[in-house]
Amino acid sequence: MPDFDRILSSLSEDDAATIVEIQDGYASVKDPVQKAQEEWDAFLHAFPDRDERIAKFFWIKTKNPDNPITQFRFNYPQRKMNEAIKALRAKGKPVRLVLLKARQFGGSTFLQADGCDSVLTRQSFRAAVIAHKEASTQEIFDMTNRFVKNLPFTPPMETSARDEIRTGHDSKYTTVTAGSDDTGRATSAHWAHLSEFSRYPDAVDLMSGALQTVGRYGGTSIFIESTANGMGGIGGPFYDLCTAAQKGESGWTFLFIPWWQNEDYAIELDDDGCLRVEETLSDEEKWLCGNFKLSYNQIAWRRSTMKTECFGNPQVFQVEYPAFPEEAFLHSGRPVFDLRRVMDLMKLTREPIWRGQIVRRDKPVTVTDPDE
Repeated sequence: MPDFDRILSSLSEDDAATIVEIQDGYASVKDPVQKAQEEWDAFLHAFPDRDERIAKFFWIKTKNPDNPITQFRFNYPQRKMNEAIKALRAKGKPVRLVLLKARQFGGSTFLQADGCDSVLTRQSFRAAVIAHKEASTQEIFDMTNRFVKNLPFTPPMETSARDEIRTGHDSKYTTVTAGSDDTGRATSAHWAHLSEFSRYPDAVDLMSGALQTVGRYGGTSIFIESTANGMGGIGGPFYDLCTAAQKGESGWTFLFIPWWQNEDYAIELDDDGCLRVEETLSDEEKWLCGNFKLSYNQIAWRRSTMKTECFGNPQVFQVEYPAFPEEAFLHSGRPVFDLRRVMDLMKLTREPIWRGQIVRRDKPVTVTDPDE
């Protein structure tokens, strides 16, 4: 049962009064299924906007032991994702979004909220999540189950399994692990989320299956999100997908969320603290400030996070918290050249006069035009 006192105390006075009115209005209904459906219908009528429902009624886990759960609050990266998704849906287009991300900005959390709301509010809707390892699969399911259990009202629900949620209106949310025997259970869906795709042992096959089963209809969605994992090997398919999407060659929308766009990734400094950071800026930090307008508060957070979470290793930080897409892929692939210098040189380049291939077929060497 949801904690109504906690829910009501988190809402505005008007919203709390609306929840109480719905609760009191159907208190006399004896049949539990009828009561749940009528309360849910009244709830959706009172709160018809999906973003409003997520922000007011979805609860997430925190790292604070004194306040273990809190209301969902859109941060900047999540708002950016939401805008991209809503723009595609407004045009009636299928959503095909590939997301290159920094660690722990809340991308998976928002996607689960989107999928969960769709399952709860739509008839015969199927949502499927594939995670890269079993522990992540369970964590994602627990997150979504937490959304459902902390709502003030829910539609009639069927018994939930360890990795599946079913509603009385024939909608279903399923989580599976990449490479497991259960992957086939996620092949019939209107909404699919492939989490940490660059870590999949069978990425190409799973992506192909998702494309074949979801269908290219308006109202369908496929989300592929991951941190980078190099440009080849097991991470190669994700790199190829991001590269093609960036070039507009795949039909996918590319979205990159750098760490410095997250408003939580900063440490508040006083004037003396800002002065100390300014006086100790490294060449790399000066480059970042010059190219991305980073504040000293953000530089302080970067230093602290690098020290406490990344073993003091800048390359580890650049993989986990990239400032720009190339940094994520190149540093995860152990580059030889200084990436900042490469990026500066790239700004000076121009389009080539001609692109082609030099082919040796015994002798002599011939030059061929790929467009011919």
